[in-house]
Amino acid sequence: MKQRGLGFTLRQLENGFGIDYANTLKKRFLFLSGFTSLDKNNKSNKHYLTGFTIVELIMVIVILAVIAALAIPRFDSYYTIILEGAARRLVSDIRYTQRLAIAKHDDYGIEFNTGSDSYRVYRVSDNSTAVEPLSRGNFIMNYTTDSEFKSIDLASANFGGTSNLRFTSLGTPQDANGNNLASAGTATISYKGSSKTVSVTINTGKVNLQ
Repeated sequence: MKQRGLGFTLRQLENGFGIDYANTLKKRFLFLSGFTSLDKNNKSNKHYLTGFTIVELIMVIVILAVIAALAIPRFDSYYTIILEGAARRLVSDIRYTQRLAIAKHDDYGIEFNTGSDSYRVYRVSDNSTAVEPLSRGNFIMNYTTDSEFKSIDLASANFGGTSNLRFTSLGTPQDANGNNLASAGTATISYKGSSKTVSVTINTGKVNLQ
């Protein structure tokens, strides 16, 4: 910054607003800029009158690159934790549905909807949505709106060629039509390029996380 340019501006301010007001603006400008005066020979202004050297710029770039390299793996770990948590929640919900069917001596199921990335637990006899034990609300998991697992993708659900998993009062896994599963059923969720698959074995209905 050149003194000549600032002096010209201050003279304009002196003519238009008076000397006192112009001096006040001048002091505020010097304070905000870190200067004690406009004398370029003033040693206290040396830091502000010199720029960065090439070496300093290179060091800053290297430091920023190292920080970025350290941050990327942490983001990957965060994504893994979110996906793992959603998969374990799904396992827990399937097991709960099986236990609910046994406890209530009634058929209960999970209806998976890959189009809306959601699933719900329901009673088969009247298709009514079950009550979620903690919130006491409808037992529905919607990955598009859930605060904890938002943006999880329900990639697929296959239980005997249907998207519904049912359990009898004895805990036997079935497809949407009430047929016992002939092979293991699966539901797959994905997040940020990674995926987890939950499988349900035939006969016993044991739930596994792959």
